[in-house]
Amino acid sequence: MMSHKPSHQYLLGNEGLFSFYWRSLIRENLRPIGLITFLMLASSLFQMGTIGLAVPLLEAVQKGGSTAPSRVLEIFRSALRRFGFVPDDQAVVLAVLAFASFVFVLYSGSLLLHQYLSAAIAERLRRDTKDRLFQRFLYCKYEDALDKGRGAILQDLTGPPNDVYTALIRLSSLFTALFNTAAMLLFMLYLSWWMTLLVGVLAMLGVYGTRRILDRRAQDAGRKIYKLHTDESGLAVDSVDGLKIIKAHRAEERISGRFRSLLEAGIQPSLHLALFRYLPAFINEFAASIIVVVFGCVVLFRPSFGLSFPILVAFLMAIRQCGASIANINATVVELQTLRRGVAAVAEAMQVTSPEKLGTRFISSVSEIRLEDVSVRYGSKEGILQGVNIALRKGTVTAIAGPTGAGKTTIAQLVSGLISPSSGTVWVNGIDLQDLDLRAWRTKIGYVSQDVFLFNASIRDNITLWDEHVSQADIESAAKLAQLHEFVETLPEGYLTSVGDRGLKLSGGQCQRIAIARAILIRPEILLLDEATSALDNLTEKAVYEAIRALRTEAIVVAVAHRLSTIRGADQIILLESGRIVETGTHQSLMIEGGPYSKLFETESVT
Repeated sequence: MMSHKPSHQYLLGNEGLFSFYWRSLIRENLRPIGLITFLMLASSLFQMGTIGLAVPLLEAVQKGGSTAPSRVLEIFRSALRRFGFVPDDQAVVLAVLAFASFVFVLYSGSLLLHQYLSAAIAERLRRDTKDRLFQRFLYCKYEDALDKGRGAILQDLTGPPNDVYTALIRLSSLFTALFNTAAMLLFMLYLSWWMTLLVGVLAMLGVYGTRRILDRRAQDAGRKIYKLHTDESGLAVDSVDGLKIIKAHRAEERISGRFRSLLEAGIQPSLHLALFRYLPAFINEFAASIIVVVFGCVVLFRPSFGLSFPILVAFLMAIRQCGASIANINATVVELQTLRRGVAAVAEAMQVTSPEKLGTRFISSVSEIRLEDVSVRYGSKEGILQGVNIALRKGTVTAIAGPTGAGKTTIAQLVSGLISPSSGTVWVNGIDLQDLDLRAWRTKIGYVSQDVFLFNASIRDNITLWDEHVSQADIESAAKLAQLHEFVETLPEGYLTSVGDRGLKLSGGQCQRIAIARAILIRPEILLLDEATSALDNLTEKAVYEAIRALRTEAIVVAVAHRLSTIRGADQIILLESGRIVETGTHQSLMIEGGPYSKLFETESVT
């Protein structure tokens, strides 16, 4: 019954960054990412055109209005002449300025559209990822959810979808920077091949060096932060659920100290990530400053190299854009390495929480349930149930009794299909329960669990669980049987009254009666009362007996009980000890035999 959990190394391993994101994100979203890529390419070309038009303008200004040397200006002069304008120098310069402004508007528009589409696609992907994880959680095997733990589940439902969103945005930013870098390098090659070669070699050395130093460190820091966030979520959930215990035992300071230590443990890896993210930009800016000085000296002292002032200005503008793009690439790669753990957690959650196995057979009516030589164990531990044989028949009430830890609740979970036997079989009308469609099977079950759970919603919604097909008359009928209706009638908002978080606005008995009304609402063929007879007040105990009386002749009723005095009227009583059946019979027959049941009953009567 233990789940196989894939290791982090298996999911992340030494796989390259692009290979990882291609498998995890890009491959499944090729069409929208293709559109984003096209817009990136367009914005990069428009940006290159905007900077490129600076050369002829600067040449014109430098030569005092003489535009003859520039081929680009001659093209504009011919265009003006063709459209009937006088192509003097001022008109040509104004035409170039107007065209440059138009190209810049196109660049800004394509960049805006690209950013909007990236955000829209990433938001849709976040929604789909969160929905997929939530669906997988709801439909997973119950044992898998127990193994994983509530804090880890909550972290998986909230953290990874946000990481997927951020990763797609960062991938978009990375591709944009790559396109911009390529476009600027082409433009720089056009201006001066030898300066471009020199800058390119320095840039590649810088990128390789920073990646070599930072990639693995960023990935390790991301793993540490994800683990700390998971631990924080687990402790926060436990603290909210256990606030009463924390206060009763004056443990506020200890719990607060644990939480503070987790927060403090996250400071160092977070600061490292900040340094990894911004260090490349500083290196690029420092290198760009040196390049400006060197090329400025070449223009001033070595005119034979063929560098003019306009070309130098345009080249430096291109370097500035290229440097910013390279810095963006470095910072984005660091962040993508950090996000790998969260993105990988999506695949991990899908593997760890395997979908519940659903059979294909259906039954119209339940007449008998038999547990044949059933054992339940976790790993190598001693079995919770060992070789249990029980027959549950329609029209009878079976009580499962025994001390805490005897395995009583496990029998209710087996009947409902929440867990599977490690060995043995649960038969329903002669059919293996595992061959039945479990979701259809559970429509026949009314279940009052040991720990009553209410949603932070209205009484009506807690009874119907948001089933809009249930009529108000059916709700009131179930509430009356559960001894709940009279109480609800006294409330100003009636069945629309909110019960608060986990039913905190109601008493324990009222919460239990809502759970009983929920169980009997569908007139189930199987009624499972897991410790429901440990009533917190007489009215709740009466509600249990009324539910049993209403369904006794038409359903299989299983009452798990710790208090023996509440199950004397059962058709059969099964006494469990340490996962084994030690006695079976009616209350009268077991008392006559004078065995363990009678001794427990007499001890309870005395106390």
